[in-house]
Amino acid sequence: MKTEQDFRRIRAVKTAALLISLLMLLFICAAPQLIIRRASEEISPLLSSAQGFVLADMTEKALPQIERIDEIFKERRGVLMLFFDHSLLWGLEESIRTSRLLAQVGDVEQLLSELAGIETELEYLLRLNEARVRNLL
Repeated sequence: MKTEQDFRRIRAVKTAALLISLLMLLFICAAPQLIIRRASEEISPLLSSAQGFVLADMTEKALPQIERIDEIFKERRGVLMLFFDHSLLWGLEESIRTSRLLAQVGDVEQLLSELAGIETELEYLLRLNEARVRNLL
């Protein structure tokens, strides 16, 4: 027969399991938003700087900015793949790669368009995850 002490242990285990589950849910909801927001905060100034260089007809100075954007994205890509649709991230990666090539050849109009596309894709990822968190809450 089970004693009062056994019931307390069972209750403690159930409570611990519930708390762990809630913490995991909180992590799953909050982590993607924090990761993409932090990446966006690093990438946005670089994008603005690159756009400024391109508009000032100094495309060669935009290249290091774009290369740094690529590095930041590659550093976080593995973690982002856990939380976001891979096709969205592949699209962003392709836009960054295309921007690098366009900066190398000096295609100003297309480069500005591609940089704006990167900005839009980052904003989309931020908004997409905000909607998911709101839906879960």
